[in-house]
Amino acid sequence: MNEREEWECKTTSFPRLQHLSVDQCPKLKGLSEQLLHLKKLFICHCDKLIMSIMDTSSLQLFEIVSCPLVNVPMTHYNFLEQLTIDASCNSLTIFRLDFFPKIRLIHLRRCQNLRRISQEHTHNHLKELAINDCPQFESFPGEGLTWECSLLKQSCQNPEGEDWGKD
Repeated sequence: MNEREEWECKTTSFPRLQHLSVDQCPKLKGLSEQLLHLKKLFICHCDKLIMSIMDTSSLQLFEIVSCPLVNVPMTHYNFLEQLTIDASCNSLTIFRLDFFPKIRLIHLRRCQNLRRISQEHTHNHLKELAINDCPQFESFPGEGLTWECSLLKQSCQNPEGEDWGKD
């Protein structure tokens, strides 16, 4: 499928599809929006993919790697529990936690323009947050990381935090 440019799916071709993995499709520009029951979505090495995420109401796990043009739409992902963005989403500057009410695990790697994480509400579900090799990253939310993370917030705050910049 590495020569495919479009995913033509005018009707619901896969009405029960729950897991989709798309890898090494450098010319692919879009995905079907008819994947209504998708729970797990993996997209890797799709250089030209510009994606408007389909209905996200059932999505629980989303991993996107080396897809620089993809912009994860900041809409509500009510059931998403795990999210990995790696060397993708070059337009992402602010990651808004409030769009992910059930998120448990977030890995943000090599997001070249990510500057900060924002939130207005406490997220008790979040158990793991990893931010690696994001050169523009400046700060965690001003308020609201779970109380267990208060020392982490202080030690990692740019630029005064003692752990800022450590790998």
